[in-house]
Amino acid sequence: MPDINDPAFAAAVAAARHVPQARHADGTMGALLAQWRASQEWAVTAPATKASRDRYLDAVEGAAWQARQVVDLPPDGFRQLRAELLDLRDGIARVRGPGAATVFGQAVASLFAWAVDRGKMVASPLTRLRALEGGHIPAWTQADARKAMEKWPEPIRRAVTLNYHLGQRRGDLTMLRWDAYDPASGIITLQPEKTRRKREAAGKGPLRLVVSSALAWELRRWRDEAPAAEFILTRPDGRQWTRGALSMAIRKRLQAEGWPTKRGLHGLRKLLAQSYKEAGASDGEIGAAQGWDSARTIRLYTEGADQEKMARAALDRLENAVAKSGKRRRK
Repeated sequence: MPDINDPAFAAAVAAARHVPQARHADGTMGALLAQWRASQEWAVTAPATKASRDRYLDAVEGAAWQARQVVDLPPDGFRQLRAELLDLRDGIARVRGPGAATVFGQAVASLFAWAVDRGKMVASPLTRLRALEGGHIPAWTQADARKAMEKWPEPIRRAVTLNYHLGQRRGDLTMLRWDAYDPASGIITLQPEKTRRKREAAGKGPLRLVVSSALAWELRRWRDEAPAAEFILTRPDGRQWTRGALSMAIRKRLQAEGWPTKRGLHGLRKLLAQSYKEAGASDGEIGAAQGWDSARTIRLYTEGADQEKMARAALDRLENAVAKSGKRRRK
């Protein structure tokens, strides 16, 4: 009788059953990537996010990295793995820029975070990974945002105004229909495209975005101008924007102003988050306003907030609380 533990025998049995052999040895980068992509977490990830991760994970798809042992490493091996991954990230930064290198680091960090959560690894070699300088989209300034909302021509002025008040992704803004807005309650309901599958899998409904009085005034005017329109944002000819067309229109206008084109519409998303922070909003309140569940995301978007403004907001809250407490005691 053959030895059932003999690899050759196992391969023969697998071939007979038409069951493919494991492509990568257990504990290797290749095996971990294959398991991640077969997981429920990957299944509910937005297609655009999957495509982005796959595009940057190609750096660890080569034969050497696929065979690299990454699980159950001794301390020295664990540190060496981190060093090799950071060296790889630095190489990507030199060739493709800091933005690409940052996204690569985030993609691989997500893989290891999943592995830790599933009990496949004790710790991630990419914990506390800092983004490279220049790798993130910069925020708009308040002055530039005000100028765009006051001086830019329609319909791109409308796109800036909507994102200044809502701080949502470009794709979600282009898909936003008028029937998502309830003027009576002052609420816009929106299920973010990027996180829709995860939110639905967790039983979460659409975001309920509170419309400011300034935006409500704009929305009334826009609706009066186009009462039959289906989408809130439309091109000059009344058609729905595509993401690419809107990005290009904004980019051309930024170039015309001599402003940084890298920030695009997304820079307004950062501006709003920082404005909330400077006004004294807690991380939980910012997450609720923007639809973020991740503390890491909130930190990323608010890291540029002005320290003095935050300090003044904190002092104002303290003085108000002390004043209210004194009134209660006098009663």
